[in-house]
Amino acid sequence: IITLAIERSVDFILIAGDVFDSADRSLRAQLFFRDQLVRAAESGISVYIAHGNHDPLNGWAVPLKLPEKIHRFGAEVEAFSFRKNGEALAKIVGISYPTREVRENLVPRFPEPEPTLFTIGVLHCNVGGHPEHDNYAPCTLDDLLQRGYHYWALGHIHTREILHENPWIVYPGNTQARHYRESGPRGCFLVHVDDTNAINLEFIETDAVRWERVHIDTHPLITMDDLEKAILDEIDRIRHTCQNRPLILQLTLSGRSEVHALLQRPGTKTDLLEHLRSREMFDPFVWIDDIRFQTRPPVDLDRRRQVEDLIGDFLRAIDEARQVPECVHQLREILLNAVQTSALRPWVETISDDELIEMLNDAEILGYDLLEEGT
Repeated sequence: IITLAIERSVDFILIAGDVFDSADRSLRAQLFFRDQLVRAAESGISVYIAHGNHDPLNGWAVPLKLPEKIHRFGAEVEAFSFRKNGEALAKIVGISYPTREVRENLVPRFPEPEPTLFTIGVLHCNVGGHPEHDNYAPCTLDDLLQRGYHYWALGHIHTREILHENPWIVYPGNTQARHYRESGPRGCFLVHVDDTNAINLEFIETDAVRWERVHIDTHPLITMDDLEKAILDEIDRIRHTCQNRPLILQLTLSGRSEVHALLQRPGTKTDLLEHLRSREMFDPFVWIDDIRFQTRPPVDLDRRRQVEDLIGDFLRAIDEARQVPECVHQLREILLNAVQTSALRPWVETISDDELIEMLNDAEILGYDLLEEGT
């Protein structure tokens, strides 16, 4: 991002919290962060930093001296004027978390904007109670709109999202994905503001490694040669889409096909993973992190369900269970009873209803396969 800012001759950079991902803010990481800020300052670029729940003000192990052009918001709302060629062009208002957990709505602390200046709010917050993130500094979209600012630069939510235009309320997301839930391009927004205060946003990808989930329908495939070709073709496609970035992939094989029986053989997953990894370790590398088998045998289970035999009875029982309104609740209770003293219990308590139904569907396929093998 610093290199990009220098190349594009930006006036200033806004950082809305969570410079670090975890509580382990190593000295090496802090020194690297400082050195990059020095690069920006030496190029005439100002930086305005609000600290969030991962990098609160009390969480910096080593106090480091920063150049004058680097401005850090304190535990109370502060406002900095940005001047260019002696002229005040913008007012940047922000606040940092003093400690990790801030449960207060901080928006009411922000002052009214100055009529003659382009006003920006920098805030680490959860707008609208986003369920996948801790509800720190909770606020509503209306709270932000009522302040009357031209632009809100927000942190905390890791997925890029523009909540509102004119005024602009923007989550740029994180700059580098960390796992599969953060698949797709990651980066920052380059914001252009003209002399009428009109705003144009340009998203620029900054991730060094791309995480992606890849789904392959095995329905038309018959042999392992067919499957290998389908996987390699999909890898080539996504490599091109990601502009030849290094990739970390999770493959999911689904659909009814002839290769289903081949995939059920012991050791198949390990062998296939090792084979694909050995082929894809050139530059840029593609690391196949995992392969999920969600294929089904080439049979019409709905038709097979109508046959009056043991397999038909089993398939009908599964289907009847799916139709019960309390199905998900009952499944969860069964699993909780089975893992009462197990470390799995917290996982069972938090998995979603959709995941439980997916487990039931997987159990249907597994049961069918085992019964079919035994007849």
